[in-house]
Amino acid sequence: MKAHLHDLLRAALDALLAEAGATAEPAIQLDATKDAICGDCQTNLGLQLAKPLGQPPRSFAEKLVQKLPA
Repeated sequence: MKAHLHDLLRAALDALLAEAGATAEPAIQLDATKDAICGDCQTNLGLQLAKPLGQPPRSFAEKLVQKLPA
């Protein structure tokens, strides 16, 4: 399951970076959340890429979520 989530995140990330004209290839860190109220998994992609792309981390994370399949 973790590998599948990683692949989905990579596809969504590649689409966002292509739209932004960026060539970054960040490592995707996918971890279990400490509190189940926050969901099952978390990643720090928003924090990694927000500054280089000139976007707030939450804004970037929301765009990433929109690129994930429903």
